[in-house]
Amino acid sequence: MRSLAILLLLLTAASPGGFASQHSQSDTLTTILRDRSANIDKQKQLANLFYDRYLVSSAYDNELKKIADSLLKYSTPGSKELQLLADILILRRNFNLKAAEKKLVEAIEIALRDGEKYLLFEFYMNLAYVHTDQHDALAAIHNYRQAKKIAEDLGDIPLLLSADVGISDLFTTIGLYQQALIYLNEAQQQVESTKENKQSAMAAIYLNKAEIFFNLGKLDSLRYYRNQTAKYGAGSYDLERNLKRLDYYALMISQNHRQAIVLIKDLLRTGNKYYKNIDRWNLAQSLYALQKLDSAVLEANQILADEQSGPSTIRLNAYKLIAKVADDQYDQIRARRYYKLALEESEQFIIKMRSVDLLSTELSQDRSDAAYQAQNLIYHKERVILFSSIAVATLIIFIIYLLYRNVKQKSTYQKLLHETRSKELAFINSHQVRKPLANMLALCRLLIDNENTKEENIIYFELLDEQVNEMDQKLREVEMKLREHH
Repeated sequence: MRSLAILLLLLTAASPGGFASQHSQSDTLTTILRDRSANIDKQKQLANLFYDRYLVSSAYDNELKKIADSLLKYSTPGSKELQLLADILILRRNFNLKAAEKKLVEAIEIALRDGEKYLLFEFYMNLAYVHTDQHDALAAIHNYRQAKKIAEDLGDIPLLLSADVGISDLFTTIGLYQQALIYLNEAQQQVESTKENKQSAMAAIYLNKAEIFFNLGKLDSLRYYRNQTAKYGAGSYDLERNLKRLDYYALMISQNHRQAIVLIKDLLRTGNKYYKNIDRWNLAQSLYALQKLDSAVLEANQILADEQSGPSTIRLNAYKLIAKVADDQYDQIRARRYYKLALEESEQFIIKMRSVDLLSTELSQDRSDAAYQAQNLIYHKERVILFSSIAVATLIIFIIYLLYRNVKQKSTYQKLLHETRSKELAFINSHQVRKPLANMLALCRLLIDNENTKEENIIYFELLDEQVNEMDQKLREVEMKLREHH
């Protein structure tokens, strides 16, 4: 459903020329296989090529055997998993979700056995997409959670970005709009902090945000993010259809249902699969708003006839719409029957949502744990720097102390001959050199205290630096007087 459009927007940035460029390069596969890049980089390039060739188009379906032979010929790491990925993408393109789910479970077992972490991430993400399209939010969240853990383990920000956008897509699908916005905002921060191509990733984020604000009925926000999607998604896959969908969203909020119906029917007529039930539901709503009751019921029944979808808000609303139409037509028996079906759908949906809420909480805990570990790593590095600085400062003090003793000894040896000069040096030592030295020793004791805050340590280091400079200056004065003496 929606997950394919989001995924393709994210993948457009994977290659410099986007999807179209790869179709014009007949030797792309061989070029990647001959590349001496690290295994994971080569797998990423191959995965992106497969998404292009098998999820977007059917032009390469008859070359599956050739690709399998090429993978084996070049002893490509994860060749078995890559072959499975191609098969899975074809199943997803054909919207054969149950077969795709079965093959993904098999692929995950093989990737776990072979230790292919990146491809395991891809399988978990695809299984999450499939479960999202089946309205199985519980299973989808579980797989997104596994994918995020792998991305965090790999330290791969683009993979984390994909997972966050996917999770937001799921939350949007089940109506948890505020949670979806949290993940989208985090994804946006990640994109803005990277130096890589941001266009397609930002387009995916803005597309998701536009859909959320449609569901929240916020027209101005919808229009803003629609324009941002157009700006950042220029040249991306299926942009025209995505913008047409956002346009009819705006028409629906504005109560301009007649024009909205024209756009929706055009989308449904031109082979749309992945937004099929969403578009059909919005068509049913617009038809009902125009009091075309029989047509609205027809669209609602087509939604209910979709055997691949589990309990969902769309199915629940379809039952309620049919019951409402029956009420409007004074058909109480039919109305009661569909209200009862709506109630049963609602109960099943609530049961699943309770489990989703539990997993969602665990997902949030994972995010908190990851943030804590990152902060703990920073704290550990700061401690290492701090103790290293203390060690250096102690060594400097020791060296200064040795220099001081040397100066003192020289002044003692020359005391009888240079009594006046010795008194002057003794004065400098006791009143000017010892003062910064004492201050430095005191500051070092404060720095050794582990209970200091970071801000306090910064202040102590600044004071220590001042005292070292002062002592250095005084020692220079001592050195100059000694030279004068000689």
